[in-house]
Amino acid sequence: MPLYRCTKCNVVENTALGGYWMQQADAQRTGTKHKPLCSQCDPAIGEWHGRFPRETVTANWLQDPRGHLWRPSEIEKVPQLGPFQNVEI
Repeated sequence: MPLYRCTKCNVVENTALGGYWMQQADAQRTGTKHKPLCSQCDPAIGEWHGRFPRETVTANWLQDPRGHLWRPSEIEKVPQLGPFQNVEI
């Protein structure tokens, strides 16, 4: 599952665990900008899922055109998903 950056606390989160797709659907329905939140910051969930440790996004991360996060070691396996950019901190 893709990873993304929480717009509130700047942690790395998984789209399947943090309510990403529901948040995106809500933003489309209301005509607002999608500002994805992690499971802890999402009021509908309100706690970290515990499936992996909380990790802050740093300049080491890369981002694809959809805004999903990648480690540099992962992108050589999926070059078709690029171009990749450094994450702005």
